Parts: sequence; structure tokens; C-alpha cells
Amino acid sequence: MELIREAGTRYVRRALRRRGAYVGLSLAHRCEHLYRAVLESVAFGGRQVLEALLDTGVGCSEIIIAGGGSRRQLWTQIHADVLGVPVIPLAQADQVALAAAMCAAVGNRSFTGLRQAASAMSQLAQPVAPIPANEEAYKAQFMVYQRAKRSTRRHPASTLNPCCKSTSSLRLAASLAVVFRCSLVRTR
Repeated sequence: MELIREAGTRYVRRALRRRGAYVGLSLAHRCEHLYRAVLESVAFGGRQVLEALLDTGVGCSEIIIAGGGSRRQLWTQIHADVLGVPVIPLAQADQVALAAAMCAAVGNRSFTGLRQAASAMSQLAQPVAPIPANEEAYKAQFMVYQRAKRSTRRHPASTLNPCCKSTSSLRLAASLAVVFRCSLVRTR
């Protein structure tokens, strides 16, 4: 499934008429498989961005990540494996407030720029390196993801359930169902 900007990834191309799909889903899959598929999909979206940067000649030896997911080992490991480079989370818990403080510090001339403020005010956690076997498996899965993404293009809105005619309510309903069901599984 390709997640657009509002759904958690920073992929630059908007595809509002595209529909999501779980490819290869069977009755043997459980909620935790669907949950992991969503995490992997977000990482694949990040890989698309990374590949676009690499195509322009920008190099990348590591990636610093931020946000709530960055405090989860599974999230950072999936990203490292999919992206093929070490992923380094920020150590601070409230990163939005920290970024605002950095901007304020630059604004009051405590620092000459954001790079200097970030160096002085933030700390990095332990890097998470890609696991070679996982990295190889995700290379193959990324090809499946790209083929599936191409096959979900331009489905008309009439294919939506009548109670969910807007794309935002469909996204919301799907994400609530996955999160709710997975939280039930994890609390058992």
C-alpha cells in the first residue's frame, strides 16, 4: 500500500485516487501481520524518497529519524533494513518542542543557524544497522510493493463502500481498524 503524506510518509507525489491493498493476504495472516505491513509500507515510501535523492547524485551514509515511531526498535530496524543504511533516532523524547526551541534560539541569535543549534541542543541514540539478510529480503519485497503500487492506480471513487465516499474517511476507518485490532492482540 502506498501511503500519502497525510498518512505518515513524506513521499512527494500525491495520488488521491489510488487505493490501498494488502497483497498476498490469506486467512493465515493475523492483525500483527497487517500492522507490520503498514510499517513496511511507510519504510518503502521512505525508500522511494531515498532513491529519488540518490538518482540526483546526493549520497546517503546514514539517516537520522525523529518522531514517536523512532523510539520503537521494530520501526527503526524495518527502516534500516528497507533503506539499507544505518538509522539513528534522536535521543530526546519531545522532538517537536526541541525543534521549536532550536528555531527560537536561532531567532534570538544564540546560534548562527539551525545546523549549529541542532549540534548543540540535540543528541543521537544508538544507530540501528541494517541486517544483511533482512535487507536482501526487503529488496525483493520492494519490487513487489512497486508492482502493487502501479496496479492500484486510478480506481474510481464509485468502487468505495457507499458509507465511505471520501478518501479521508476511508483512510481513517482503515487505520483505526488496524490500530484498534492490533492493540487488542498485543494486550492478550
